[in-house]
Amino acid sequence: MNQVLLIDDNPIQLRVRETILRGAGLQVSIATTAEGALAVLRTAANKFGVIVTDHVLPGASGADFVRELRSVDPTTPVIVVSGMPDV
Repeated sequence: MNQVLLIDDNPIQLRVRETILRGAGLQVSIATTAEGALAVLRTAANKFGVIVTDHVLPGASGADFVRELRSVDPTTPVIVVSGMPDV
C-alpha cells in the first residue's frame, strides 16, 4: 500500500493531504477531477494501495467516481472525505 491516489479539486486541501501522506513515506499521485483520476488509473504502471477522494468534485462526484472505478478496479480500497456535515 505504498501508492496513494489523491483526488481533490481544492488546491489547498490537495497539497495539505499530499504533504502529510508523503511525509508518512507514501508515494502520492494526484488528480483534481474524477475524469483525471480515471485517466491516471488507466495509465498507472503500478496498482494503488488506496484511493482518497473528495466527495464534491467538478463534473462527477466522489460517489460517481467510485461507481466508475468499480467497473475498472473492483478491489482497491477507497476513502471518500467531505467537509460537508450532511453528506
